Amino acid sequence: MSTQWQPLRRIATGPVSREGARLLGERDEELLRSAHDLVLVLQNAAGTAEANLVNMSGRQRMLSQRLAKLYMLRAYGVDTPSLRDELDAARSEFEGALATLRDAPENTPAIGLELDAVALQWDWFRGALDLQGTDSFVLVVSDASESILSSMDLITAKYAALTPP
Repeated sequence: MSTQWQPLRRIATGPVSREGARLLGERDEELLRSAHDLVLVLQNAAGTAEANLVNMSGRQRMLSQRLAKLYMLRAYGVDTPSLRDELDAARSEFEGALATLRDAPENTPAIGLELDAVALQWDWFRGALDLQGTDSFVLVVSDASESILSSMDLITAKYAALTPP
């Protein structure tokens, strides 16, 4: 993964440009796929329902960031039919996983409360995502994605604490 990260890092930490944004948008998926493949190996090795919940909740963190990235790319003028399809797919995956997590029998009351908060945050985030083209919503999308990321970090840690040693 290091060989995949280093070229992206140079672009991400370099001067801000539309071309850099486009390149990051195109090239980050390979690194993401590699990371996800590794997580699936770990999940399958654990073989527990809790490990699946850790993976799913962790993936929600990534999806919140992916949705913000796709929105920002469109706001920056990088807009293609495939980018819009990615946005729709990420939104659907996030919504489906959120519903699955909320229904998980392993949820403790504390996890349930956190997931309820994420559901409220998601309503706000989803509404902002629909308002593409309005510069003032860039901050709303950024704040909402970070809020969901933070909440999903807590939830992922709570699921990990449930995992048998």
